Amino acid sequence: MNCCHKNCVGGCLNETAASCVGCLRTHLGACVDKCPPGTYDTNDRWCLNETTCAEENGFILGDKCLEDCPAGYANESNFCVYCGDYCFSSCSGREISREEHLEYFKGCTVINGSLKIIIRGGSSVMEALERGLSSVRIITGYLKIFHVTALVNLKFLNKLEVILGTKLLYDRYAIAILGNRDLEQLWEPEGEPLKYSKLVRNEFEKDFKELISLDGSNQMNNKIKIGRGQVMLHYNGKLCLHVIENFVQLLGYNFSTISDIDVSRVSNGDLNSCDKISINVTVKSVEEHLVKLLWNHEKFRDTRQHLGYKIYYKKIKENETITSYSMTDACAHDSKKHGDTEAQTSLYGHPTLTK
Repeated sequence: MNCCHKNCVGGCLNETAASCVGCLRTHLGACVDKCPPGTYDTNDRWCLNETTCAEENGFILGDKCLEDCPAGYANESNFCVYCGDYCFSSCSGREISREEHLEYFKGCTVINGSLKIIIRGGSSVMEALERGLSSVRIITGYLKIFHVTALVNLKFLNKLEVILGTKLLYDRYAIAILGNRDLEQLWEPEGEPLKYSKLVRNEFEKDFKELISLDGSNQMNNKIKIGRGQVMLHYNGKLCLHVIENFVQLLGYNFSTISDIDVSRVSNGDLNSCDKISINVTVKSVEEHLVKLLWNHEKFRDTRQHLGYKIYYKKIKENETITSYSMTDACAHDSKKHGDTEAQTSLYGHPTLTK
């Protein structure tokens, strides 16, 4: 009785690898331990050369021919090229009116078109925005954020660096942020300026020719680059002007030259205390239904400017972990409760609040 070659499956005619009925891994009709140089392992079954791998719609990574490039790699001429955080993944622009619409954008780095965020309800808007849009780096059209309930910041856009403005809102605006009653912070790109892969440059060569240098590095001093168009901010009641001023500087604009038609000095920040003072708060005691807080009373030159204190709190379960995103709820406007105390001192000269 003949013993089959170790790489045979299903029997054999003799002991040689060429006589196997079936192989664990095949090259030119013979069973092999591993694919020889110049060929690429496909599904641990076949050894294909570069041409055959491409004909089979495969992508070469190392010594393998894969059906798809893994995360962190981009397809360039049927080779998987490492791109890390700068991988190109394009999504078509669209309007987001519900939380579930954000699933479409997960992992997307380039929005080919305009992004319009108009979410009027939902139980976890901020968390959904973070999951769906945290990878976006480029928008080819414009960005519009309108009347989003429970939107407290735009940090989910912290990787967004380029808005090309190939299409503008009202033929003028590349960024429009309007009527977001809870919005207090915008966004600032994190880390070093983005270096765009060859694939991204090829895809948007015409649009990028003035933005990207020949070596592929972002040569702009501005952290956020607008290809063309202006910025519009109106009716964001908690968005203070100093926050807006810092933001437009990231765009390379001088805030003093921006007109009230584009950025309102009246309707932005009119519902917030924009001149903030830090105070030291001490937790004196915590009981089942009572928390005692103690802080120093701030002295104001004009006491009419100071009406009192407001302390926000939220009941949570034991060992429950919460984030700034989970502290807001679109249906309830704001899931944090609050207690008020007037601007007066206790017998000991300190304001106190019990609840």
